[in-house]
Amino acid sequence: NSMRNFVLRVVYLGVYWVSGTVGAQFRR
Repeated sequence: NSMRNFVLRVVYLGVYWVSGTVGAQFRR
């Protein structure tokens, strides 16, 4: 269960980081 929690947190952070990167790219 702890491993699944860790994976979910990493995936959530990855999505958040990608969203911020894409937003910065489009905003220029």
